[in-house]
Amino acid sequence: MRRFNTYCGLALAVIFWGSSFVATKIVLRELNPATIITVRFGMGVLVLTIASYRKGFRPIRREALPRLALLGFLGITFHAWLQATGLKTVAATVTAWVVATIPVFVALLGWIILGERLALLRVVGIVSAALGAVTVVSGGDLRALLSGQVGTVGDILIGISALNWAFFTVFSKHVLKTEAHHR
Repeated sequence: MRRFNTYCGLALAVIFWGSSFVATKIVLRELNPATIITVRFGMGVLVLTIASYRKGFRPIRREALPRLALLGFLGITFHAWLQATGLKTVAATVTAWVVATIPVFVALLGWIILGERLALLRVVGIVSAALGAVTVVSGGDLRALLSGQVGTVGDILIGISALNWAFFTVFSKHVLKTEAHHR
């Protein structure tokens, strides 16, 4: 039963994550990206604060606050702003496909920064994902992409958001390991 609940929770997370692009695109008709992010994260902070107190989590060490604040800004606030602003000119489906390249960037940055191994299967996955993203962004017209005729500011912002999230993921590995050691 526990495994079933875990899979249900993971499925719900994917559904909420996947639908967030469409929901953000719809809400952008009425609100600007900063307002959307403020409301979204305000609700999240409230829920997580209540959950933290109920579960009895210990406070964060004062020395860790600057690093965690920087990670929070880069991985949460800046990332969400890039996506919401990019969604103003990009279709939600294109955004979802470009954001799906995040594991590619994480694997590459993990290899470059952390010295993690890149097995053959990972390399095949990286190449496949990159080709898929390029095909989606170019609408299947690779010549137009190569000549610079494809792409909007939104496409660039969404691409930066994917790379930003990968940096957040790689750097948070180190910070969270350090914090876990101090707990």
